[in-house]
Amino acid sequence: MNIGATDILGIGVIVLFIFCVILLIFTIRGMGKIKKMNLRYNKFMKDAVTGGNLDNVIDSLIDNDDALTIKTKEMSQQIANLKKTLTYCGQKISIVRYNAFADVGSDQSFSIALLDERDNGITITGIYARESSSIYAKPIEAGQSKYALSTEEIQALELAKKEYRERV
Repeated sequence: MNIGATDILGIGVIVLFIFCVILLIFTIRGMGKIKKMNLRYNKFMKDAVTGGNLDNVIDSLIDNDDALTIKTKEMSQQIANLKKTLTYCGQKISIVRYNAFADVGSDQSFSIALLDERDNGITITGIYARESSSIYAKPIEAGQSKYALSTEEIQALELAKKEYRERV
């Protein structure tokens, strides 16, 4: 069997035709991807900022970043001020109720401790009797008072400190 020049030429044309069809398929597919990418690009450029372009988007982002930086600094300062103020607020609070006199029923007497973060504050004691009631306030500095404290006032101070430690 002899293969002639025309047979080789025919096979070459068929191979060349198949190769061209494959190239055409890849070209059409590539054009579709390019068209899709162009649509996405144009939408991004048009819709990013109404009527704007990428430069306007970047400028807008930079302006927003600057504004957020300023706002963050302001908020940090406010937080620092709040922390400073909070050290002087009543954070350690407790109450102890008790019966001051045997002839009076119920725990109608009380001692309240109100302390800040540094254990400065006051104790307030109310003593109830059948004939009268008295209320006393004593200043507290660094957890101590220059006035003598009753057992119940000391108990209220210790309870306030203990409950604060457990909370924090």
